[in-house]
Amino acid sequence: MFAEDYEKIIHLFSPWSGAKEAVFSLSEILNKVKEYHLSTELNNYKSIELEYLQVLIKNFNRVSDFVNDYKYFETLKSFKILFNQIVGSCSAAFIGEPLRGLQIMGVLETRTLDFENVIFVSVNEGVLPSGKSQNSFIPNDLKRYCGLPLYADKDAIYAYHFYRLLQRAKNIFITYDTETDTFGKGEKSRFVSQLQLEMAAYNQNINIKESIGVGTITANKTSSVIAIPKNTESLERIYKRRH
Repeated sequence: MFAEDYEKIIHLFSPWSGAKEAVFSLSEILNKVKEYHLSTELNNYKSIELEYLQVLIKNFNRVSDFVNDYKYFETLKSFKILFNQIVGSCSAAFIGEPLRGLQIMGVLETRTLDFENVIFVSVNEGVLPSGKSQNSFIPNDLKRYCGLPLYADKDAIYAYHFYRLLQRAKNIFITYDTETDTFGKGEKSRFVSQLQLEMAAYNQNINIKESIGVGTITANKTSSVIAIPKNTESLERIYKRRH
């Protein structure tokens, strides 16, 4: 399928007996992808794809250091847990002009700031609030016993910043994904449901409209029909198998 480029991805199809081999294989693949982005004319140092790749490589190097320095991460299972904890929670920051244009910010970055127009994206349950996803190896029972912050405290912080940002905004757009996949995603956030149910009772001047966005561009559908033409060669195979 990849012809002469197969050697660039050969590490994906080689067996991994432990965490160190997995780290080596993934490092080789990431380096190949980085070389490809730097060599093409369409992608330069300021491209979004390369920015994502740099963040991924930076966090993956942390995983590599843990695996090489500590003997506790020798199995693929422990490597998977460590990978999801570190790389799964990494993010790329967008920096813009503070006084003009569209400001792309995280929820925590909006503290003490007021905007006239606010656009929330990906307001799905499990994203805002993030729920029980904690980047810690300390169990919740031990946290509760020692008085450490739990995921409920984190949800309360995000709830405060979410509603505080809406306090003085005039036009608010909230988007969320309605497509349900095998992991149960597609449910709108509890914050959205609370706004729909309770906001009208507090202020009659607030107008809430709900609509479903439909894309006009669809991917080219490939035919899944398997057809074998009848010719002399195919018929001879049938005759030989029959006799």
